[in-house]
Amino acid sequence: MNKEILYLIGVFPRRSETFIFREVEVMRRITPIRVVTFSKNTLDAFDDPGRILDTVESPDRTIHKEALKYFLRRPLRSVRCIAGWFLLPHRNAGKRWKAIKKSAYALWLLDLIEKKPTQHIHVHFLGWVSEVALVVSRITGIPWSASAHANDIYVYRNALKNKLSEASFVSTCTAYNRQTLLTYNDLAHKIHLDYHGIPTSIFNDFIRPQKDPTLPFKIITVGRLVEKKGFNYLIRACGVLKKRGFRFELILIGDGPLRESLSVAIQQEHVSDCVTMAGELNNTQVLREIASAALFVMPSIITSNGDRDGIPNVIIEAMFLKTPVVATDVSGIPEVVKHRETGLLCEPANALALADAMSESLTQSDQTRACMASAYQFVNNYFDMEKNVRRLYEHIVPSEKNL
Repeated sequence: MNKEILYLIGVFPRRSETFIFREVEVMRRITPIRVVTFSKNTLDAFDDPGRILDTVESPDRTIHKEALKYFLRRPLRSVRCIAGWFLLPHRNAGKRWKAIKKSAYALWLLDLIEKKPTQHIHVHFLGWVSEVALVVSRITGIPWSASAHANDIYVYRNALKNKLSEASFVSTCTAYNRQTLLTYNDLAHKIHLDYHGIPTSIFNDFIRPQKDPTLPFKIITVGRLVEKKGFNYLIRACGVLKKRGFRFELILIGDGPLRESLSVAIQQEHVSDCVTMAGELNNTQVLREIASAALFVMPSIITSNGDRDGIPNVIIEAMFLKTPVVATDVSGIPEVVKHRETGLLCEPANALALADAMSESLTQSDQTRACMASAYQFVNNYFDMEKNVRRLYEHIVPSEKNL
């Protein structure tokens, strides 16, 4: 019999986290689930949003009033909840105080579960929301698990050992991440590698057009405008390509806090005539742009505070659309972009190396075609979303063959 799974997500959905949105869609076809988020987001960058958002449960703006009502109704349980969170390891007093303030979310979730019980809690990211799951699990006995990604492993890290120890399992999306998590907890049987996958059926309508030799090369990159994406190095690489005489157009899709500084960098590199900042586009528009490009570039870096990508899902999408990929040798990216086999890799934070790789991909047509074919086959073999979500489900509810 299927178990009902409660998916607990801090903010849902997010444009930069379409993999969670897609996972929820597939998981709902496998088993009954509830999606609970502490902040319900708009869906204007998603196609046909109503099919999921209408059923998402979230607190209203009076969450602290609701938490107080629960505290007055269940004082002993509430004190255990607040104390449990306060006593978790915290890196400084400020974070401990924030934990007390956020305990209102745990009280709200306890109330929600008492009104409609669930049998398992699955959390995306090992950040503060996973601390809600951990504390609620201690009080209710409901098992919990988590999907770990990147920032939560390399930057947040709060109470990470406790979470790895008490979760029934932790799934992560790269082998690189898994090795990192094993340095905190050597229980290898509890830390699983589960690639995200893509819903291949939605790509059927995107056909790569023939390249018009009279037009500039179209280069695409996609991501939030944040430091770890390394877009400043890509802009510098475009300056190098322009000086070498390449005719190209780079379209940078995405938005974020570095938009203004990247606009300044475009002016400083004198590439405003060949670099366009397109802002945010919906998923269909993004895929159409990638499918029509001569090259997709992901110039990720590791920031000074340790933040980094895992495997950006847009790389997988580009490979499935048979668009050549150039990326940097960071984190889990080499697990999919195998140098001169499924794409080209270069050193991170190195504009000249990035320009050289882009130049090689655009000019070495036989090698590029071979990489495109290998990349397409690789994605089909390892990133089938239905299979990968089914594997995640079997971690949560072991199939009979695993009992």
